[in-house]
Parts: sequence; structure tokens; C-alpha cells
Amino acid sequence: TNTVGAMNSSVMEGSELGREESMLSDNMAVMRSTKKRLRDLVTAIAVCHNVRPVGPLIIV
Repeated sequence: TNTVGAMNSSVMEGSELGREESMLSDNMAVMRSTKKRLRDLVTAIAVCHNVRPVGPLIIV
């Protein structure tokens, strides 16, 4: 679904809104776990190369 289009739509049924919100929270959960995996990966690479992780590379 086009989230921007849904947001711009002035009239939206409650059920549709609920579906958008649940999708959004699902996406957030996926993003968080992906970021965690990415951070673990960066840390692992840094350890392998025996260098301290560089600040900007650490994704919060």
C-alpha cells in the first residue's frame, strides 16, 4: 500500500486505518531487527579486523 497516499486521503475508514497502523508497526519491528543484525555484523567485522568500531558505522 502507498502509505503517503493513505495519509493524504482525507476520508479513511477505521478498519483501513487499523490495517495501515498494524502494517506500520510490523515494518518498524522488521527495521529494528534488521538494524540489530546490521550492528552485530558491523561489530563482528570490526572484531575480525581487530579495529575499534568507528562511531558513524554504529547504527543506533
